[in-house]
Amino acid sequence: MRLPKLFVAACLFSLSMAPLKAQSPLGPVATLAAAVDSQGAIYLAGSTWVAGLATTAGVLQPTVPPGGCTESITGAVCTHGFVAKISPSGDRLEWATYLTGAAPDSVSTLVVAGDGNVYVAGTTTSTTLVPGPSGNPKGASRLFVAKIASDGKSLLAATYFGGSGTESIRKLALDAAGNVYIAGTTASADFPTTPGAYQRTLGASPVSVPTGCKGDSDEFVAKFDPALKNLLLSTLIGTQVAEVTNDFAIGPDGSLYVAATLAYPRDNPCTAPLLTRLNPQGSAAVYSVYVSGYALAVDSTGAAYVASDDRVFGVASPQAYVLKVDPQGNVVARASLNGWVDSLAAGNGGIELLGHSWPGSLTPTPGAPTACYLWDSDTNRVPYLAILDPSTLVSTYLGYLSSDEAWMTTADRVVATNPYSTLLAYAVLPFGPPAAGTVTCISDAADYQSDAVAPGEIVSLFGIGIGPAVPAFAQLDAHGNIGSDLAGTRVLANGAPAPLLYASSGQINLVLPFGITGDKAHLELYRSGSLTTPLDKRLVPQHPGIFTTGARLNGPLAALNQDGSLNGGLNPAVPGSIVSIFATGLGPMTPQLPDGAVPAAPVNQPVLPILVYVNQQQAQVLYIGNAPTLAEGVVQINLRLPNPIPMSFGSQPGQAYIGIGFPSLCCGPIVNTGGTITVR
Repeated sequence: MRLPKLFVAACLFSLSMAPLKAQSPLGPVATLAAAVDSQGAIYLAGSTWVAGLATTAGVLQPTVPPGGCTESITGAVCTHGFVAKISPSGDRLEWATYLTGAAPDSVSTLVVAGDGNVYVAGTTTSTTLVPGPSGNPKGASRLFVAKIASDGKSLLAATYFGGSGTESIRKLALDAAGNVYIAGTTASADFPTTPGAYQRTLGASPVSVPTGCKGDSDEFVAKFDPALKNLLLSTLIGTQVAEVTNDFAIGPDGSLYVAATLAYPRDNPCTAPLLTRLNPQGSAAVYSVYVSGYALAVDSTGAAYVASDDRVFGVASPQAYVLKVDPQGNVVARASLNGWVDSLAAGNGGIELLGHSWPGSLTPTPGAPTACYLWDSDTNRVPYLAILDPSTLVSTYLGYLSSDEAWMTTADRVVATNPYSTLLAYAVLPFGPPAAGTVTCISDAADYQSDAVAPGEIVSLFGIGIGPAVPAFAQLDAHGNIGSDLAGTRVLANGAPAPLLYASSGQINLVLPFGITGDKAHLELYRSGSLTTPLDKRLVPQHPGIFTTGARLNGPLAALNQDGSLNGGLNPAVPGSIVSIFATGLGPMTPQLPDGAVPAAPVNQPVLPILVYVNQQQAQVLYIGNAPTLAEGVVQINLRLPNPIPMSFGSQPGQAYIGIGFPSLCCGPIVNTGGTITVR
């Protein structure tokens, strides 16, 4: 089937318009906290379920101690705490040590002091994790706080803390004098408190609550001297309702702020004051208000910023709100976001927010990165960054951060794993927009899947200032092929020049050379002869993507009916008729034409097999090969629709879902791209 000229023009215009991860130098870990020192080095802490952590020689605890709990396949039985330091480059381990005893342990929070020593805290059921209570009056083996030397080789101070019930530590902080604060949640009736503390008895609230609202957990704040030898303050904060501490902050005057949520909020009508400000002595509340929060920040005036969201309800579209609470406890501003909130900080540019959301849920501010899409985009949460005006809470910046994980360390800095399109295991990023020249996403140009690329695939690079200010379109060279130099832009893929279809400041479309091999596509982006951006992407033999009419994955397809008309609401396809769809990422072709070729007739076909399905029923393929008059890399597929068209689970009347994929050895066909057409 030849393409009508109008459709050819439309396609050319659209063309011009599990991801590979760096190997962590630590091995398999669950990182629960991150920090950055004054030199830009990255500190990580958390837990691992293996006894093969990549520790370094001479550290405090290079191996799991004899008699320690054994490895578990699921990781549910035994976890070992760890602390590590990564070089500022993000790819070199400077030191790593276990912090574990004879029973499961985990490090949940850490802070790097000004002298480079590291304070950590977490949970344990071990009595051998640290050498005794170090003067702590309680000494129960539930919570621990430790100070590790800057080189990771010695334990400078440590103490157990807590009662005999279930407990956790959420946040560790240092004040200007180096005193150590921890905040968390306890269900211990014998939790140690200090004389004169704000609350000394678990659930000691005079407020009467319904029986169904009563619970057994409270918030707590404790303060130690820098040597962890003296408990200076310990207080409970709570009511008869069960609360969970989520964040803690020290105000400019030394006030103690704690943000919490209800322990069982789903379908629960219970309420409780969950944002509390205590005086610096922890002996009285400045206020305690009915504001729940997962994240907390305090600015230089003592105003608190609290964020909460609906994550506990398992909703399909995330919603969050951010509140500003003045120093007296009055809510003075409010904002909503279509995402969940993990951390807040009062930064130089405003109130900084790190959260996660679904691709497409948030609308980035002009020039900010959009999200990269994966096959499971509807359930794949992506980090995002926002900067809010401190007075109005209006977003002055909002953009996705394409990264596996991200942690806010201090105001204005974020630690991210595999950020944007790099293969850096870890990187420290400034808070806000990425630097000019950053490629924020690499995806196929058909339906924007970003997990991998394949030889001959038409790929889109999205970014900030990556191409010419004035958009430029494909140019043919002396041989009639699409050239690899466009308005001063050039891209090499594994050293081979890539034909360029389109280049602008925010997007570059190219055809990956068909001859590239290996498990990685290393791309180098050049502007005016100078290398600006090196980046990497997982390379696979096939990475099918079907061109849509503008929507992302699973949207309406750019399909032709048998009479050559563009399929759509006014031009449905007839059961039993022929429909043409257009794809890329199908891998090598035979015979193989030169990169950038624009064949006028059908001349080749994919080497690797491809399957086509209509509403989960395999379709008859009449032609699969290059799309005449379009760039080599676009594959045309002519298929015959079944008659009748079967109805499958989730299908809608008047629509048919067409998917393409490839056969697998174990599990039947793998369909990883598709979209809908309109049918009668």
